Amino acid sequence: MAELVDRPGTKDESIAIQKARQLYTSCMHNSFRTSHFSSYKHLPIYQVLSADGIGQWPILQGSSWNRSEFNLERLLSHLFTHQVQSIFELYVTQDEVEPTKYLLQFFRGEPAMSKTFFLNTTNPDYMKYLRSYKRLMLESVLILSQGSPTVSSDVEAILEFETNFAKVLFILTYFFTILSVHVLKAWLI
Repeated sequence: MAELVDRPGTKDESIAIQKARQLYTSCMHNSFRTSHFSSYKHLPIYQVLSADGIGQWPILQGSSWNRSEFNLERLLSHLFTHQVQSIFELYVTQDEVEPTKYLLQFFRGEPAMSKTFFLNTTNPDYMKYLRSYKRLMLESVLILSQGSPTVSSDVEAILEFETNFAKVLFILTYFFTILSVHVLKAWLI
């Protein structure tokens, strides 16, 4: 495999091989600066995070981001095509009653990390993971935004949202567990 992606490409090779070569090359270099891209804006991640890709990421756009051009439905549909589930999960399944029909099923999503990391703020191990997650996010955004001054506050806002999302999910899970136990008891009696 390494021989295939190490040799120069040809005009008639498949897109899959071209992408494999590009991924391999980007992984084999120590930093963005030594890669085959002449500037950060030519990195594949920028193509994905562009208006033509899944959509622009406001944290990278800074003050030039235009809220009126943002379309949550479009973003979620593009993320779904890349198999990224977020605020909710979406599945298409065959109807068990009428097999010629399909059902669109929605389920609640999960934060990027397990809820326990957001909710157990007194556990030092969990806090270590949460700090590492924050640092990874902060460093990634700093690299991609090339040092935007609002990155720190934006990352804090993202973590606050994820923490609140985890709290809501915990409450919903607890509520439905208690409700299910009561319904089951009533049904058994």
